[in-house]
Amino acid sequence: MSSKSTPGPAPVALEQEDIRTGIAFAFETKAAQTRLQTLNEMEQAFIRRMAEKYQIDPAKYHLRDWITGFEPIQRPLAAE
Repeated sequence: MSSKSTPGPAPVALEQEDIRTGIAFAFETKAAQTRLQTLNEMEQAFIRRMAEKYQIDPAKYHLRDWITGFEPIQRPLAAE
């Protein structure tokens, strides 16, 4: 039995302008992901502060909509 493998297709090189554009997209995507993560963390911290302010038990209430405010968590009834 031979251990030689058949080489796969050769890579296709990109033109310099396409490389620059792709790297720019990758850089901007990473920066946007970092900004989004920071904003999500800030929002969660704000929600925790609002729960403290309004004396909300996070085990019993959640905030899905800013207009509605904190709503009781609806748990499904246990099957009998």
